[in-house]
Amino acid sequence: MNSIKCVECVNTWQGEGGPDIGRRMLLLRFKKCDRIENKKPCSWCDTLVKLKISEEATYTLDHIQKNLTNNSNGLMLTGGEPLYDNNFDNTIFLLKELKFPVANIETNGCNIDLFLEQSDHYKYGGKVRVIYSPKVFSRPEFNFEMDRIKKIKEYSFFENVYFKIVVDENPFVRLLLENICQRFNLNDKVYLMPQGKNREELIKNSPIVFDLADEFKTNFSSREHLIYDFI
Repeated sequence: MNSIKCVECVNTWQGEGGPDIGRRMLLLRFKKCDRIENKKPCSWCDTLVKLKISEEATYTLDHIQKNLTNNSNGLMLTGGEPLYDNNFDNTIFLLKELKFPVANIETNGCNIDLFLEQSDHYKYGGKVRVIYSPKVFSRPEFNFEMDRIKKIKEYSFFENVYFKIVVDENPFVRLLLENICQRFNLNDKVYLMPQGKNREELIKNSPIVFDLADEFKTNFSSREHLIYDFI
């Protein structure tokens, strides 16, 4: 295999979660998402329409590597869901074959246990960071995520996992924070983001996020790609 298929391959910056916020990145966006395929899309998904109407294109490994090298870019794999179905194999392939200063895997948690298990045996080190955004809209989903977090904490590669949580009116947001921050003591790994479709909505919704970030001693993400209108 010397190429992959995705719907976007563009130069940008990390604008949402994790310690690489503001860093130059080459973004590769996979088309498939497990939640969309299972007819459970997130109500505020900002890529749902884009994924439906976008056609996949083929990008060679050489093309991707030249971009990373010539532009001093990190690698950002997103979607869709980069750990779902054949996206999983493509993600592993890219991480093993490409040379990059840092890589971010933006995932809703799909197959994250399998990814961390495999990553324990690869020599990614701190260059690969998993930006995990749990999607919780019901009690069963909440219980599932808590069990998953408890499980993946046992992998050594978990030290490279960070949490990205969207703050909106969802009643499970506070429950998530209480457990991730107080039960598991992972507050330093958490990045809270205001929900919003544009700059005005984000600024309007940010005060409550600052309050929560202060209460639970987490990090704050302003979602720079929407604030400053870049991809």
